[in-house]
Amino acid sequence: MEFFELLKQRQSCRSYDKNKRVNNEDLQKILEAGLIAPSAKNSQPWKFYVTAGGETKNLVAAACQEKGMNMCLSDCPVLITIAKEPHKQLPGFELPIKIQDFRPVDIGLSVAQMTLAAKELGLDTLIVGWLNDKKIITALDLPDDTDICLVLGVGYATEGYEIREKNRKSFEEKVVFK
Repeated sequence: MEFFELLKQRQSCRSYDKNKRVNNEDLQKILEAGLIAPSAKNSQPWKFYVTAGGETKNLVAAACQEKGMNMCLSDCPVLITIAKEPHKQLPGFELPIKIQDFRPVDIGLSVAQMTLAAKELGLDTLIVGWLNDKKIITALDLPDDTDICLVLGVGYATEGYEIREKNRKSFEEKVVFK
């Protein structure tokens, strides 16, 4: 698929075909796309926890479904939980510049690359930030201080699931040339 068409086709999927599994080769490609994403000082501040089917996947899905949200995750075959690794202060960078934690930006870039890789492979995704991190930590048997950022659902959309037209503000409203 041509790159700009790929950008237009990628959307948040909220209806997954529970009978179609993601093959391991495609899943590995998606994860590798996330791993090669750029990060500040090549810090790679992410850790991916993959659940594909089974009770653990169901527990992670349930932790994202409180108050009726993200119900489609029950049918989504793969959930990738993304945790933020602890911040590492880099020696030699005591410069008079704005100190900023780039980890959320880096994780966003990684997830964006995974969503585009999935779409290129014919899969759909849902980025979930509405979650109960404590329940996910318990489900995945992680240390209590694990910093869960997002869950990425990956699977095949149900047949006939339509690509929605992008409803965005105008170029002129959002871009300023100076």
